[in-house]
Amino acid sequence: MTTTARGRPPKKVAVKTTAKASAARAPIDDPKNAMPARGGAQRMKPGSGADQGTFNFRVGVELKDSFIQWARANNRDGSLLLRDFMRAYVEQAQRHAKNTSPALSAVERRRRQAAVAYGMASAGLEGFSPSEEAQAFAERFINGEMSTEQFAQASYSDLHER
Repeated sequence: MTTTARGRPPKKVAVKTTAKASAARAPIDDPKNAMPARGGAQRMKPGSGADQGTFNFRVGVELKDSFIQWARANNRDGSLLLRDFMRAYVEQAQRHAKNTSPALSAVERRRRQAAVAYGMASAGLEGFSPSEEAQAFAERFINGEMSTEQFAQASYSDLHER
């Protein structure tokens, strides 16, 4: 135990925590706790619109200088290029999200595999064997490329067309 020069325990002192100090200890990966660069809110130019924000990030000096040099060589403003890159990336990510099914959990994948195996075993007991086309269709269902409803509807439609 720590003691003072007179051999007494030190007095307990209440410490006030300011909002700035508590923000410094907050997790940095939470966007709500992000601190603006250079320690203050960024002011917007008059007439720039309230729907715009500032995006600050750090980059190596060589990369920054090279970027500015190439932008000027192509008669482009660096900030315009960065906005174009950001828009293109968002558009690409949105296109990819539309074309990609959400990843299945391991549990859901096993459930789908068991359901398909049960159905194929049941058909086998009746003397039927699934075609390669049906097996490929079932694999698409197992991989999450279609919902249970889509798989059941397509299977039902296929049976009743024959």
